Amino acid sequence: MIFDSLDKLRRGSLMNAIFLIAIGTMIIICPRQYIEFMSLALGYVMIVISIVMMLNYFTGKKTIMDHLMLMLALVVGIVGLCVLMFRADVIKTVAWLFSFFLLLDGIRNLYYSVTYARVSGRKGWWFLSILAALLVAIAVLMFRNPWWNTPDLLMKAVGGAVLFSAAISAMRIVFTRPIGSTVGGDEDGKE
Repeated sequence: MIFDSLDKLRRGSLMNAIFLIAIGTMIIICPRQYIEFMSLALGYVMIVISIVMMLNYFTGKKTIMDHLMLMLALVVGIVGLCVLMFRADVIKTVAWLFSFFLLLDGIRNLYYSVTYARVSGRKGWWFLSILAALLVAIAVLMFRNPWWNTPDLLMKAVGGAVLFSAAISAMRIVFTRPIGSTVGGDEDGKE
């Protein structure tokens, strides 16, 4: 059972790392004149995702997880509307949004490092915990926003933090793999 969870975690970590690398790179290399357009596109995408999630809720079975997904859909829709409505502060709103997601990702990485990486038997699993705690600290610092007062600098900081989160997701793949396990076989290396 724990190995099924670890396989799902590794697959999710790989997809998370690829997605975050793409988003972080796009944010960092984006020219200044397109930053507001990207922010508005993010707002529209969040509203569309929210609508799809709500339609999925209304057309499917009603389980506890579906109720939680409906609540998440409502939050995503409200945040998307905030991004679209507060155009004067759209960059700060998007930075807060990414900071919130980075904070959640850091807390999730901290949880995974303690529950799965420690159990995997790898030496240095605590390093993943330190990096996850550092990601939480970076997210809190991004909320506070003391030094990044221009949109360019703020988006570069957000892009760098997203790339750091992608690096942690990639490291989570290594640290959650149990020592002695092989690909496609059992623990002894036999099929």
